[in-house]
Amino acid sequence: MRTLFDILLSWAVTLSGYPPPGIVPEVTPIPPAELHQRVCKGAPCAALAMLLPDEDRILVDERLNLEHDTEAQGLLVHEFVHFLQRRAGKMDRTDLSCEERMSLEREAYIVQARFAAEHGSGSQTAAAALELLPRVCAKPGAVPGMGGMPHSPLHPRSP
Repeated sequence: MRTLFDILLSWAVTLSGYPPPGIVPEVTPIPPAELHQRVCKGAPCAALAMLLPDEDRILVDERLNLEHDTEAQGLLVHEFVHFLQRRAGKMDRTDLSCEERMSLEREAYIVQARFAAEHGSGSQTAAAALELLPRVCAKPGAVPGMGGMPHSPLHPRSP
């Protein structure tokens, strides 16, 4: 699968305009309950992937069929964009405003949608998120973490 990850990272670089990072982050499949504990502090959520803070590692729901499912691959491209954003210093500050965080999410979802379009499919997840993002910060007290958005195809497929 390493070759697939190299290819998907290349897509993230090409579609985002960030420079090639020189390394490919580790992609670790884990059970959904463990992922939800990490992303949503154990609360029910739709998250299927997250870039770990301060690590070159992405956790993905083990149910995703990354080899054959374009929507799942787009999800990984999205997380690679966050990896590239961090390498470019855009996530260095710990006091990012909600609007700044959502700008980073928007960039990743746009790349995810472009990846899906290039592969002849539409990304329902990216389209829904792009519709939602402008309203996230309008909620009183809304300052979501980078892992708080639903980075997920709507229905993970079994391999």
